[in-house]
Formats: sequence, C-alpha cells, structure tokens
Amino acid sequence: MGDLFKGRADFYEEDGWNVACSLCGRKRKGSYMEKNWEGLWRCPEHNEPRQPQDFVRAVIDIVTPPYVQVQTDIDIQVCTAMGCSAIPGWAMPGCMMPDRPALPLEGDLPFYILTDPTTGQPITDPTTGYPILAELEYAGQLQIK
Repeated sequence: MGDLFKGRADFYEEDGWNVACSLCGRKRKGSYMEKNWEGLWRCPEHNEPRQPQDFVRAVIDIVTPPYVQVQTDIDIQVCTAMGCSAIPGWAMPGCMMPDRPALPLEGDLPFYILTDPTTGQPITDPTTGYPILAELEYAGQLQIK
C-alpha cells in the first residue's frame, strides 16, 4: 500500500533532494529542475524564457539645441493716437481708453501722446484725464518743463 502513494520524486538519488516547482508546486528532484530568469526553480515544462522586450533600449534623444544666444532685439510698443482708441484691432494694451473718441480722420496730421521726459508717463488733461496729444508737425517745438 505504501507504493500506491509515491510521487515521481519519491525515490533515492545520490546527492539529490526534493524541490517544489514554483509554478505548479509539484515535488521533483533538484537535478531535474531548471532555474528561470527570475531565480525561481521550475519544472522544464513550466519554465519560460525571458521576454525579449525587457532588453530593448531606446535611442537617446537629445532635446537641447546645439547652441543658444541671448535675444538682442527689444520690441518696444509706443502709445499712439490709434492705439489709444477703443476700436478693436487698433487698440494697444495699456494705452486703450474705453470711451476714447474715434480715430483721426484721413488727412489729419498724425498725433502722439506727450510724455513726461523724466518719468515717461503720459501727461494728462486735469479736467478730462485724457492724455494730451500733440501733432507731429509741432511736437519738436513743444518745451515741457
């Protein structure tokens, strides 16, 4: 009756020992088992090769430009009579006044806003608060002190 319950690893082998498969749990002799890539001992029928995608290496992508330089040009926006208007497409940020009248008519001399030479701030009319405009024809003759 004792031979009836013997398994495939229940025999004597010199310098052999019994090992359980890490996948199926069956008992086998150590000389029959294989060590897989994870370091676990398995039956030969349960051992699987390592996935080849584990060894794929990406191509190094260098995203930095080969050289850089400091920007030397400066974009300076100057408030003009056109930029002070409230007309979309003509108004400039920081210059626009919502209730500013329409643009000068065609044929009028161009205007520019008088600014304080020390601070660069526009000089405004004390009664209305609007910047004072000067025609370019006479701008060189104005003396602000």
